[in-house]
Amino acid sequence: MSFDAPVPLGKGLLTWPPAERELGRFGTVSLRKPETHLYRQFDADLVGQTVRLAFTVTAVRVAALQPDPRLGVAPQPPRAGEEVDLGIGVMFVLDLPRRGPVAVGVLPTEQRLRPVDWLDPAALYKAQNQYGQLTAHPFRGQRGPAPSRTSVPA
Repeated sequence: MSFDAPVPLGKGLLTWPPAERELGRFGTVSLRKPETHLYRQFDADLVGQTVRLAFTVTAVRVAALQPDPRLGVAPQPPRAGEEVDLGIGVMFVLDLPRRGPVAVGVLPTEQRLRPVDWLDPAALYKAQNQYGQLTAHPFRGQRGPAPSRTSVPA
């Protein structure tokens, strides 16, 4: 399947499975309905496509994470309407036990596979716990400037 226009994947609060933080991989994200533990399920239509995964913030909320000195990142408040680039790579959907296909991510397509940071941690910390729209954009090799990490207060 080929696609030429952005594909909305769903709306909700951006989060990621706890195992991502424990593994330090930062490879998938999930969308949760506000004030619930219900997660949006993703279909496999774009699995295998090279995409730019982005999250557009529609309602700004308070960050739920503390700065992470190991990663050197801290949450930065986004602006309503801001599109946060999460990562570029081959899209996949992950089934979580007892929840189904509730995590989506990208496998980096660079010359070698990175074992961690499949998605950009600084972007994740900016978008986490924000309400908005997750979108897969077709990627044809035009990458913008790399996001900078927000330094952690000493």
